[in-house]
Formats: sequence, structure tokens, C-alpha cells
Amino acid sequence: MSRLPALLLLSFLPLVAPGTAGASSRLAVLTFSAPWSSRCAAGDWGSDAALAENCTALETFADEARAGALAAVETKDVEVMTRENAAQLLESMEGSRCVEGECEVETAKLIGADYVVSGNVSQLEGTWILTLKMHSTKNARLLGASIPLQAKGRVALLDKIRTAAESLVRNGLRKEPAGTAVSAGAPKVAQKPGVADMVRLPGGTFKLGQAALPVTVAPFMLDATEVTVAAYAECVNAKTCTPASTTVDWPGIADAERDSWSQSCNGDRTDRKDHPVNCVDWQQATAYCAWAGKRLPSEQEWEWAARSAVPENAYPWGDEAPSNQACWSGEGNDQGLANRSSTCPVGSHPRGDSAQGISDLSGNVWEWTSTVRPCNVAGKDLSCRVDRGGGWRDANPSAGSATASGTCVPNDRGSVLGFRCAKAP
Repeated sequence: MSRLPALLLLSFLPLVAPGTAGASSRLAVLTFSAPWSSRCAAGDWGSDAALAENCTALETFADEARAGALAAVETKDVEVMTRENAAQLLESMEGSRCVEGECEVETAKLIGADYVVSGNVSQLEGTWILTLKMHSTKNARLLGASIPLQAKGRVALLDKIRTAAESLVRNGLRKEPAGTAVSAGAPKVAQKPGVADMVRLPGGTFKLGQAALPVTVAPFMLDATEVTVAAYAECVNAKTCTPASTTVDWPGIADAERDSWSQSCNGDRTDRKDHPVNCVDWQQATAYCAWAGKRLPSEQEWEWAARSAVPENAYPWGDEAPSNQACWSGEGNDQGLANRSSTCPVGSHPRGDSAQGISDLSGNVWEWTSTVRPCNVAGKDLSCRVDRGGGWRDANPSAGSATASGTCVPNDRGSVLGFRCAKAP
């Protein structure tokens, strides 16, 4: 069997007595991912003692997460396969499409796990930074994410990991109890009409945009997903929002261009209810967020979230250029270069989630923000609004980076433009 990347070297520990009969669900803990994971998987450390220690740390961190998960499981309806059984299953499935990638949900699905706990690890000037996430494999729904755990040494991080994992698993199983029937492929959408799940982000200081301007943001809450067609329709039904348009519009657009781009407007299509609402202008986005008791994020808040609250991150997942992490049209995406013709269901690319579990901060649709930026359109000086994030039509990796930004006139509508909401914690 060829060597598997580090994320696929699954570690399991029975969370109930071995051989328990009748358990309805299984939970997997993946070996944690880090910038050096591929070298660990290949055994490519030679005499590099520091790398060997870092590779060992990933296994140790996963052990602590399993211990926390063990403490959290309060029902015999959940068990976890043994390490031996997992290894046998992975060996029998060599050549599957997930063997070459770091796709947590798909990997756990391959071996029959219903829940998966994964972790992302990085180092910054001697500080270890780790974030845990828990997903349901039935629907790729994010069940929870820890705040970034930080410590100056590996040992100091261990107790934090165990405590965070226990809380994460306990709360995750409450959101989706063992044996819960969920439609396959269901998106991460609002838990009640018009109000999406939100994630709390810590405040911090970083350098904003390509101009690298120092800024500081306070802690805030951000929607875990872009606002969907279904969620927006609730606001329309409440007679607060105007319907999403079925046509695009911006200054100087030609008729043929309008006809072509409008084909990708989601409107109120019944087959796109779990896709992001698009072809809405800034006023419509603002009205929806107000109806939901929220507001549009500033571009500073948006970029901080897209960096996973890590100042040096170029993308939500780190520094690696996008491939199949996002709903976009560039090299390596799951539809082939320049083959994508529309948006994707929100949260359908969990590899691209931020460390806090926020989806589609790179790709799917560009997102309106509250930030005003002067612009000149057709020779007229106007007050435009900043949009962020890249869209499904973009093929340039830089378009989906945390620093990429654009401007639109407030009444612009585009099939690559949507939004999500924010609020104070």
C-alpha cells in the first residue's frame, strides 16, 4: 500500500466498551493536519529532530482529543472503531478519490464514521496554535469548532486540547444526536427561519488587504454560511425583504452580457434553496441582516475571519493555493478548469472552512460588506461598497485570497455576488 498523507492516518480509541452491540453511530478522530503533515506521512524527516518531534506532536495532540471525546460520550449509541479496523478499511480502499487529499468528511465517510473530529495545527514565532472541528459525515454539517488554542510549548497545549475536545464532542452530539436521520447532502443552513448559525471570532490586529494597513478588530459574530436562497425567502415571506432578482445589473452592462450572467441568478429556484442567494443589491443585503437582528460585516471583520483569525494566513485554510477546497473555476477544482456554471450549496466544500468552521470565505460568491470606498464609474465619482471573497466564476487563485477585494455600486446585482451577516458578540 502506498503511504497515505498524515490526515488519513486515522487514530481510533473505543469510546464505549469494545464489542458493544447495537451502537447506532461511530465517531472518528483524525490525526491532526499541519503545514508539515505531508513530510510526516512520507517519513521524510531523516535526521531532522525538530521535524520528528513535530510529527510526534500531531499524534499526541490527537490522543488528547480522543481522551476528551471519551469523557464526552454519555451514551452507548456512539462508539469508535479500533485502530486496527480503520487501518484495514483504508488499505482496502486505496485509490479512492480521497486518498490523495485532506478531506476530513469524505475520509471519515469512507470508513463508515458518522462523526469526525479533526484539528489544524500551526506555529507562529514559537507559539503553537490549534483549532478543533467536529462534522457530521451524513451531511457535512459543522457541529462545532473550538476557539484557537494557543500555548508556547506542546506540553502546555495538551490539557487545553482535552478540555476543548470534550466540550466540542458533547455539544456536537447534542446538536445531532446519534441515529439522527438527516438527508444526505443537506447543507449547513439556518436552524430556524432567516437566522443562520453564527461563529464567535476573537479580536486581533493584522495588516489589512494588499496595502497591508495595520488594523485592529474587536470580537464579533459571523454567519457560518452565506445567506441561502431559502433563508432569504423567509424575509421575503415576512414582507420585509424584496425578492431576489433574476437578472444582473451594473453600470455599462451590455444586453448580451446581462442575458448571459442572469442565467446564473438563483432567485427563488426550488432546486437552489441551499445555494447562496445572489443577484441582490447592497440595500437588499442590508435589509435582510437587519431583519435577522444582525448587520453586514465590515471589510476588516470579513478579512480577519477569512484569515481564520491568524494574521499571516493567506486563505481560510492557511497558505496553500486553492484547488478543491473551494467553489471556484480554477485549476484543481472539482468541476474542472473553467467548467463551473453556477454557485454551489453552502458549506459543500468543508476542506475550505476556516479554523473556526466558517464556510465559503473563499469562493462561491463575493460578499457585500458595510465598508464604503470611493470609486469612479463611467467618469463619475461615487461611494461604492467593498465586496470580498472571490466567486464561483473566478479562476485566478488570488481572487479567493483573504486580501482580495472589489467595489460595487450599492444597486449593482451580480450572479457572483451575495452576502452573510455579522453582529456584536
